[in-house]
Amino acid sequence: MPIALAKINNPEVVDVFLSRVPGGPTTDTLFICTGTAVFDFTSDNGPRTDILEFPIPADDGSPLSIPRRAVINTAVTASLADIDNVNTDNGRWTVDSADIFLSDPDEGLILLRITLTVQGSNDIHLRGAAYQANLQVGPE
Repeated sequence: MPIALAKINNPEVVDVFLSRVPGGPTTDTLFICTGTAVFDFTSDNGPRTDILEFPIPADDGSPLSIPRRAVINTAVTASLADIDNVNTDNGRWTVDSADIFLSDPDEGLILLRITLTVQGSNDIHLRGAAYQANLQVGPE
C-alpha cells in the first residue's frame, strides 16, 4: 500500500532562464523545486519497503504543471528529514530511490516517486523526506 502524503512543507520553485548557446537567446528554463514531504511510515517489526508518490507543488502549494513535450531533462534527489526512533537501539532506514515521472500530456503534472525502506521495531517512524527536483524545460 503506498505511503500516504500528509502535506508538503515549504514548497519552493526557482526559475533560472537558460540559453543553449553562450550569448544566445534564452530558450530554456531550469525549474529547481524543493520542499519536505510529510508522512508517517512505520516498520511494523520487520523490513518494509514502500513508495511515496506525489505531484511536485508550485510555490503556492498547487501542483506544478508543465507540458510533457516541453520537458528536456530531469534530475532529483531525496533524503530523510524526520526519523522518530523511540525505545530502540537497532534499526535501518533508507531512501532507496527518487525518480520523476510525467503524468499524461493533458494533466502535465510532474510526479515525484520516493522509495523508502524501514526496518526495526514498531517504534521506528519515518515522518519526512526532503527533495530537490530539477527540470530543464524548453519551448513547447
